[in-house]
Amino acid sequence: MSFLAIGAEIHERLEIALGESAWLLDSTSLAEMHDLPRPGPRVSVVYGGGQVCKSRPDGRAVRLEQRWQVIVGVCNVPPDHPGASVRTEVGVLVDRVLAALLGWRPPSAARALTLVELPESDDEAGLQLIPLVFTTDILRQAV
Repeated sequence: MSFLAIGAEIHERLEIALGESAWLLDSTSLAEMHDLPRPGPRVSVVYGGGQVCKSRPDGRAVRLEQRWQVIVGVCNVPPDHPGASVRTEVGVLVDRVLAALLGWRPPSAARALTLVELPESDDEAGLQLIPLVFTTDILRQAV
């Protein structure tokens, strides 16, 4: 299994949960999501680094915490409802993402995903992006 396998597993889980109701992007950052030409709901899964949780004294095994940012967004709202409509739509999409991921354990993870941070949302006329940060652990050992 790959060091970054969890990203693909989260992406697959969201494809199943959201179906065609949102455009699923691969590793598209918060800044890059502003420049996407396609309107509508969008979700991106981005690796956000991590930390060493525990390492064996001989250095041959390690438990690593990984951070995964799931960016939920809605773009291109009708001009007659600039704020309320986008907030309603993105709120529903965030709820669907949370329902799919909270407490779910990706197959290559050592523990379930835990929501740990809600960074400041990014919104402007017709676009609202809400980042959700999850952590999980992976185990690695020398061969």
